Amino acid sequence: MGIDGFGRAQHGLVAVYQALEVLSPAQLENELSSGRLIPHRRRVYRCRGAPGSYVQEVLAAILAIGLGAAVACRNTAARLHGIPDVPAVLVEVLTLRSKKPVLSGVRVHTSNYLPAHHVTLTHGVPATTVARTLVDLSACLSHETWARALRGAVRLGLTTYDEVYRARDEMRARGRRRTTVVDETLTSLAGDPGDSDGEAKLVRWLIEAGFPMPEQQLWVVGTTGERFRLDLAYQAAKIDMEYDGVDAHGKPVDAFIEDRARDDSLTLSGYLVIRATKRTSRRTFLRRVFAALQERSPGLCPTSPP
Repeated sequence: MGIDGFGRAQHGLVAVYQALEVLSPAQLENELSSGRLIPHRRRVYRCRGAPGSYVQEVLAAILAIGLGAAVACRNTAARLHGIPDVPAVLVEVLTLRSKKPVLSGVRVHTSNYLPAHHVTLTHGVPATTVARTLVDLSACLSHETWARALRGAVRLGLTTYDEVYRARDEMRARGRRRTTVVDETLTSLAGDPGDSDGEAKLVRWLIEAGFPMPEQQLWVVGTTGERFRLDLAYQAAKIDMEYDGVDAHGKPVDAFIEDRARDDSLTLSGYLVIRATKRTSRRTFLRRVFAALQERSPGLCPTSPP
């Protein structure tokens, strides 16, 4: 692979040790003096004309430490993977080296455990896997933010709860003691993460109040043969619980029209539809569900009203 090949594969970047694989020191000096290669970071050059980007800065930091010796991690890995609710501006990388390299504008973390199955390529950049990234983030994010990030990652199909469980267990076996946020959140979560954090919130309210676990993302057929997916349901009692959010359901007017037609069809099929929004209080929602269950299936009700 020549200089151009490295550049195409590495967001316009070439490490000095890579350049010296295909060029003599004199040829490398000529590339620099002609401006075809531009110093970008210590031991890293940028090909002339290559556009800058956040991904490029991440890879430059990894190349500076050594390809194979560092990977993107924590907030940076979350941004590369597309994990929601995790802001990332500063570049963060993880290395197995006992002594942290010093790089301007880069936060370097060290670890004594980074097996091959905890590393993946995303956008051409080596990074910790989504599951390992989430476990690492649990040490620096609040409980609430980490839970949103976890649910979002599962909802987007980036990982599964089981994969996060396994990564947590592996890290704990290697001496990672600070897994309280992971433990508490995984214990409180159940079932499908749904289409939004609002749905996850409704599930949490129901479980905490002593209601049985509802079925999630349940497909049913209406009277006209149409298929509908219910956010949350107690199918035996024919109770459908929906969370209305603009982000999850599109434009408000369109959503309103579609939801009314959907509710009419479900009502004709014998379903009672209970809707909640971000303005619906916990008490109001739970009391509506309690009243519906008392009427339709008293055996599913908690021992006392919420």
